[in-house]
Amino acid sequence: MNKNEYHLIDEIATFLDGLYPDIPIRIDDVEQGFEEPCFFIHVISSKFKSEPHHYVLTTSQVVISYYPKKHKASSCYEMLDELSCKMNRLPEIHIFNKEFEVVDNVLHYAFTATTRLKEDIEEVKQRILKRVEGELKDERRTSK
Repeated sequence: MNKNEYHLIDEIATFLDGLYPDIPIRIDDVEQGFEEPCFFIHVISSKFKSEPHHYVLTTSQVVISYYPKKHKASSCYEMLDELSCKMNRLPEIHIFNKEFEVVDNVLHYAFTATTRLKEDIEEVKQRILKRVEGELKDERRTSK
């Protein structure tokens, strides 16, 4: 996973933890025997688009799965109502294309998340330097 995805997962996990401090949040694969209730955060895919002034627009498909304590569908729908309202207020992340599904009394709340990240200027300088050095090497090869 890209470090930008981890930034996204951290932001979502911190936000959920602030809303539901008593519900564990997991980002690892589902293991048998985990305690309920709990959240799982999965980043399905991410796209990165360079923008002017060394910014990168990150667009990710995310699924938050909620496992209620007693596997009641009603608990899933209650959580859906809460998440639908509260997930609009993440500080640096824009959320849209929200969808949900309750399967086997587990809520799967899917959405698209976008955020703009500033590239590390030192990484940008190194990339430019490598490109310039590569062009100089190519010119030397063709001029011989």
